[in-house]
Amino acid sequence: MTIEPSKAGISHRHPGPGFGYILEGEYKWGIDDQPARLLKAGDTFYEPAGCMHRVSRNPGKVKTRLRAWVIHPRETKDIVIPEPRR
Repeated sequence: MTIEPSKAGISHRHPGPGFGYILEGEYKWGIDDQPARLLKAGDTFYEPAGCMHRVSRNPGKVKTRLRAWVIHPRETKDIVIPEPRR
């Protein structure tokens, strides 16, 4: 996955646990009510199934590249479930 500078994703959930590895750049990442963390190349992250992935953005001035995996049941149709806006 590539995230352009200053771009952010929407809040969402996954039906299974998620794992990620930052290849290059910086990634601001936050789940549930935990403080957001700034991850850099070589850092990893873990998201429990169903948690709220509320912060997902590139705070830097260069592209961020990361690999992410979601382990989900075979019959799952959507691996990203957007959180309704309030």
